[in-house]
Amino acid sequence: MTLIRKVTMKYSSHLLSFIFCLITVKTLQSQNESPKNSIEIGINLIKQNTFYHFDLDFGDVALNKSNNAYGLSLSIPIKKFINFHTGLQLSNQGQPFLIETSEDELGKTLTSSRVEMKSQYIKIPLQFKLGGDKSNNKRLTFNFALGPQLSFLKKAKIIVNGIESNYSESMNNLTIDIAGNMGIDLKIINNIYFNLDYVFDYSITSAEPKLILHRYNNSHYSKIKKTTHNRTSGCLFGLSVLF
Repeated sequence: MTLIRKVTMKYSSHLLSFIFCLITVKTLQSQNESPKNSIEIGINLIKQNTFYHFDLDFGDVALNKSNNAYGLSLSIPIKKFINFHTGLQLSNQGQPFLIETSEDELGKTLTSSRVEMKSQYIKIPLQFKLGGDKSNNKRLTFNFALGPQLSFLKKAKIIVNGIESNYSESMNNLTIDIAGNMGIDLKIINNIYFNLDYVFDYSITSAEPKLILHRYNNSHYSKIKKTTHNRTSGCLFGLSVLF
């Protein structure tokens, strides 16, 4: 698993640059009509809200957090309205919490500590995508995609009252997610489309090993986390080209 993660991280930036160059070349060379049964390649930015779910005790508060994700996409036609959809995405995630803790060994004096989880994942969706037929030069098409997703942990850290520490060893290297999106593709010129989607994912498998005891810095607070799940949802802005 570690080898897969290293290889994915090493070549992801080069692959993104290569895809960007392909889109640029296609922009300059594209013809007026869209080819039939075309492969679609795109680049995108996702403005997303990220959530980190675990069992909160009474008095603990989860706060909202917004992050960005960057990536590329690839859609391969299977039938007229059905495509296999995949890609590569670098996703910044995490969520802050106010955790009720004790200031002394006896636990008589309670206070709130700000605990923020920050993580970064490389995600590979493996989805079926349903959408309008772009071979007839429609100006606007709708799409919907759903399927599993592999999320490889790149790094993780925890910040407790401003003090940062590495948290990667306390996380699972891989989670299996359910991921989907729905949105529109607007034809700009020739074979180039602007993509606007609502995207979401939820980790089916636990983000952390189960029944692991974690102790937070600067407090005597500790708890056993039975399950933890990542969840993201947000808006995707992208450009795609039919080849």
